[in-house]
This record gives sequence, C-alpha cells and structure tokens, in this order.
Amino acid sequence: MTEGSCSIRLVTPNARAEHEVGSCDRRSPPTFDWTPDSNGLIFGSMSTEQGSAGLRVLDLDSGQWRKVDYPHDPDELDADPRYSPDGRWIVFVRNAPLGDFWRIPAQGGNAERLSRLRADLRGWDWSPSGRGLLFSAMVDGEYRLFRLDTSTGEARPVGVDDAQAPVAARSRRAIAFVQRRPYFGLYRVQLASGDGPGRVHVVEPLFASSSRDLLPSIAPDGRQLAFVSDRSGSNGLWVGDVNQPDTLRMMGGVRPGTRYAPAWSPDSRRLLATGTDTHGRGVVQEVMAASGQVSTLPLPDADPLQAQYTADPNRLLVLAASQDGAPQLRLYDRSTNPWRSLGRIDGVSDFEVDSVRNRILFTRLTEAGLWEVALDLSPKSIHEVSAAEPTADRYRMWTVTPAGDIKYLERLQGCAASLRRIVPPDTATPRCLDQLRRSAVNGFSLGGPRGEVAYMALVDWDGADIGYMELPKETAEVVPGWIK
Repeated sequence: MTEGSCSIRLVTPNARAEHEVGSCDRRSPPTFDWTPDSNGLIFGSMSTEQGSAGLRVLDLDSGQWRKVDYPHDPDELDADPRYSPDGRWIVFVRNAPLGDFWRIPAQGGNAERLSRLRADLRGWDWSPSGRGLLFSAMVDGEYRLFRLDTSTGEARPVGVDDAQAPVAARSRRAIAFVQRRPYFGLYRVQLASGDGPGRVHVVEPLFASSSRDLLPSIAPDGRQLAFVSDRSGSNGLWVGDVNQPDTLRMMGGVRPGTRYAPAWSPDSRRLLATGTDTHGRGVVQEVMAASGQVSTLPLPDADPLQAQYTADPNRLLVLAASQDGAPQLRLYDRSTNPWRSLGRIDGVSDFEVDSVRNRILFTRLTEAGLWEVALDLSPKSIHEVSAAEPTADRYRMWTVTPAGDIKYLERLQGCAASLRRIVPPDTATPRCLDQLRRSAVNGFSLGGPRGEVAYMALVDWDGADIGYMELPKETAEVVPGWIK
C-alpha cells in the first residue's frame, strides 16, 4: 500500500495474513459494519465525483459494491450504519455534527427519522433487546450515554458521563464503553523563521489549570485570548490578556459549546459565542470583552453551530441546521427586525471570514477540501482552493493568516502536532510543534502580523478506560428538547 492511500482489508483472527477487499479515500475515512450474514460490510457515505454516495454494501467474496436502495441527497452525509439484531432494519446517523438517527428497511425503502437530537454523536449500538439505541452525545461539553426509544423518539440518560463508543451485549442487559476524560492545556507557540529541519519553536503554557481548556481564539489586536474551559466546574467562556495572566476572567451568563471557537469582531471589542440557554436551546450570544455584558441575539435559526462577524457590523454569518438537519451557512442583515436572510450555502461544515481578501473560506460536510466564496455568498463565486485538505475528519483544523496563507494542523507519524501551509502548497518540511502531545481536534488560532504565533490546546493527560455496566430496566428523566 502506497503512502497516503486507503484500503479495506480483511484479516482472520490469530492469523498473520491479510488481504485487500476494497479501496477507500483517506480524505474521508469510511464508517462501516458487518452485514447480518457476515459475508459483507455495509458502509456509510463516501465521496464521489457526483457528491456523497449513499449507503453501500461490499460483498467480501466478489469484491463488488451494491447500493442500498433508498432516497439519498448527495449533499447529505449518512454514516455509522448498523443492522438491527433481527436483520430487519438499517439505522444510520445523518449529517453529523448535527446528527440524528434515521432508519430504513434492510432491503431498502424510504428513510424514517427516529430522533431530533441534532447532536454531536460519538458512537452508538443497538440495545440488547433491539427495541432501542444506545449512543454517546455531547451535552454541556461532555460525552454522555443515552438510550433512544425508537418508537417515541425519547432520549433518556443512562447515567454515565465521559463515555463514548458503547457496545451492547447480545445475551444480557449490559454494555461496555470507553470512559475517557482528556485534559487539554492552552499553549502559545512562537514559530521559528526559515525552512531548515533544525527550526526550534518556543512552546509556553498559558493560563495554566488542572481542567480542560479548549478552543483558543486570539483577537485581531494580538493580546486578548478567548477560550472555553471547565475550570469553574462547568464550561464557561474565559477571556484574558496573554501577557497578563491576572486579567483572566469568566464571562457570566454564557454556556458555550465545545465544537466551534468564539469569534472576535474586527475591532477586538466583541465576541460571538454559540452554545445553549438554560432550557437547552441553541443560541448565539454577543459578549462585550471589556465589560462582560452579554446579549442573546434574536437569531431566526433554532440550532446554531457557528457564528462570525463580517467587516459590516450589521451582517453576520451563521452556520445552522436546516429543517431536515443538514447544516447551512447563512448570511443575515441584523439591522432589520426580524433579521433578513441575504444568502445561504448548503452542506457547509466549517467556515472562516477573510475580510482582507473579501471572501469566506469553508469546508463541506460530505467531502475533503477547502472552498472560497464571496462575502455575499453568491453561488457563482464558489471556487475550490484545496482538493486534499482538510480531510473530512479534521474539518476544523485550518485557519487563514493575515498574509492570506492557509495553515493546517495535523497528526503525523513521529509528530503529534504538525503545522504546514496548504494554500499555497508548502514545499518545506512541516513544522513539528509538539512530538508527543496531540492537539484537540476542534480548532486552533494564529496571531501576529503574518500568523507567526500559534495558540493551541494540547493534551496534558489522556486517561482512558474500558467501562462496563448492567443496564437499568428504565430511566425516568428525558433530555429537554430531545423528543421526537
């Protein structure tokens, strides 16, 4: 297998031999599961020249692919498919990170929506009885286990925090899962100049704590750093001067999410933070950095993921869910009441405003790569700027510098946190910022006139265990808003 390729391989337990049964695209890592007869694998969406392919089955004997017959939009991402224990149904997750469970008959047919979670999911399985689903979802910055009743759409907590990737037993009411609580610290990295292999970078901790610090966002003034941390006991928005640690303070009244970083205004005076209100509803809040004053914006969207300013203070960009759960990038004029929609792009997974060059850069939900569009979101202005990176699973690990370069943070063999320029392509050796500590996968920030200072969340301790529990017969609590 050549470097950078992706293949599907089969190996027999206790045997050394393996053989290739299919190919895949490394830029969009596949999700798959066994068919009930164990003679094939069912795969989630894969990128094609025509867009995202729907569910497909790979026959292991013949090596032939077979499409699952059901309605599928190329702009939708269907992942993590599983057959039900009785073989009658296929359930999958559609359009993560605003993910929901959908179901089709095993032989194909119309898709039925089972949930209205619009959640960041981290693994799922059928319950032992086959009448429900067990899944891990992000709530208040933690992955927790829930059980979904497929007949009512009700999601009830199982009672385990910091839990991912549940696997249910088939002969007893029990599950195993990964219980993981990584601790990330904030670091500032002064990038050395030059392209030689001996470049040395200065890595220093910022606002040290024994809690989880994520999503650093440096202001255009190069002094103020905003980030999300649970150092107060629950996730909050914190802001401080990077050269004066005693200025650090938490902004009261903000319940930030942990998927997208807070965004600064061009004048470094205000912040936009996406999160939830006290009722669990998605909101966008505007924070005055100096006073800490917080206001919840009258956003027309029910499930905002990400928000950013443009050069015009009356125009905001918001990434939010459409009616069917697919993410859309929308441009709003907030000088009117209600806000007026000025344009939209479907299938966007992450975006960044580049006001200096009058463009917006964005990634797509269903494929790897990077695109640009004019500030008015005109469809005719959309152009591809990178075909290979970011990969689909690292769609938040890029940023644009004031000089117009696009930098990408990745994990390589021998370097846990490596930075390189992807636009224009960098011919120099990638910069290894930290050999041992990997970065968080939800973003980093660059400061300085040419982006010569990196702000990252690096893992300080990554404790993980395999957990086991007997499932209770029933739980009483229903998650607010998580009802079909």
